[in-house]
Amino acid sequence: MSSERVILLDRGLDAIGRRCALAHELVHMDRTHRPLGGWFGRRQENEADKIAAARLLEDVGVIADALCVHPLDPEMVAEHLGVTVPVLRRRLAQLTDAERDHIQSRLDREERGA
Repeated sequence: MSSERVILLDRGLDAIGRRCALAHELVHMDRTHRPLGGWFGRRQENEADKIAAARLLEDVGVIADALCVHPLDPEMVAEHLGVTVPVLRRRLAQLTDAERDHIQSRLDREERGA
């Protein structure tokens, strides 16, 4: 017996929305998540959100550059990076200390004009 794995994307999504939704759904496939409700379902969704954000925004140097180009404008930063604002926020929320320090150092250099 073969099992077909299919991802359906909402036609109403723009290219960035489709990219982010696809990354999220691919995590579900990679992790062999099954549709669940309640606490376990929320846990799977949270895991998929975190991993998708990390995959889509792996390079903290690119994130730092976008933050320098569009300071204080999360919508433009997200667009620059090709992700949705929730994906950007998720990734920024899960930065390691080293990643956070790298980004802050880049922002500080930009502020000083270096």
